[in-house]
Amino acid sequence: MKTIIALHKHWYTADALKVVVCDDVIKIDLEDGLFTFEALGDLHAAFLRISTWYSLLYVVVDCWIDLRMKDDEIDFLLSNKKMVEGLRQFHHAISHYQGDPMDSELMTFLEQEESEVWVRKTHQAFKNYIEKHLPIEEMFAFVLRK
Repeated sequence: MKTIIALHKHWYTADALKVVVCDDVIKIDLEDGLFTFEALGDLHAAFLRISTWYSLLYVVVDCWIDLRMKDDEIDFLLSNKKMVEGLRQFHHAISHYQGDPMDSELMTFLEQEESEVWVRKTHQAFKNYIEKHLPIEEMFAFVLRK
């Protein structure tokens, strides 16, 4: 149970940012066909939020691999070694100082075909697993009785 709770903590941290990222509505103001400075800033901020979500999701993937947990859906997604390694490198590029702000480790994952689809499916697969194996409703009921 502790293992699933620990996994949930890391997944929930990533999910908290994903909710913000997915609810973000970016409006690009065009001025004579050019991006405004404010719109470019908004786009960059959105990119940073997405990058942080991806990086936090790698922590969950890394926990899963280290703990040797098993689930058909998750294991199928993580069998794509190119995506897992790309996300690991992406995490490294986001979480550690890089002299080049558009480091190749960062761009390699983003440029992989369907990487954003894989991230969303992987995030959802972890959600499905946690909801299936962690008795969240029972835990809330217990807390509310106290």
